[in-house]
Order: sequence, then C-alpha cells, then structure tokens
Amino acid sequence: MTEHEQATDGPEGGCGAPGERGRVEEVLDEAAEELAEFAAEAREELTELGEQVEAGFRTLRNRVADFLDRDAGEVPPEGE
Repeated sequence: MTEHEQATDGPEGGCGAPGERGRVEEVLDEAAEELAEFAAEAREELTELGEQVEAGFRTLRNRVADFLDRDAGEVPPEGE
C-alpha cells in the first residue's frame, strides 16, 4: 500500500476515518514542500544554463564578426 493510500484509507478501506484527515494534510504539505524545493533547484539550474547559452552566443557572434572583418580585409588574419 502506498503512503497516499495509507493516509487516505480508513480502517475499513474507506476515506474519511477519524484522525486521518490530519495525516492527509501532512502528506500534502510534505509533497508541496518537496515540489517547491524541486522548482527552486530547477529554476537555479535553468538560470545557469541560460547564462551559459548567452555566453556561447556572445562568443559565436564575436568570432563571426572577426571572421567577416578578416574576410573583408579590415583585419589581418591572426598570426600576421
């Protein structure tokens, strides 16, 4: 039997047994806390990934600009 089933089933298998409502609320509160923690961690990881993607695009944009400048003859190739 799952924790949810244990928390919601009364002594005869029916929901609503005396004292069980508090346990259901406790399980729901725990689940809500875990979900909030997961969401915070996911938000943090996504922020970090977003920053890495932005840095990658900046690097790519700069390299393309350098290439185009060299191709146009405005900047000598590296090493010359």
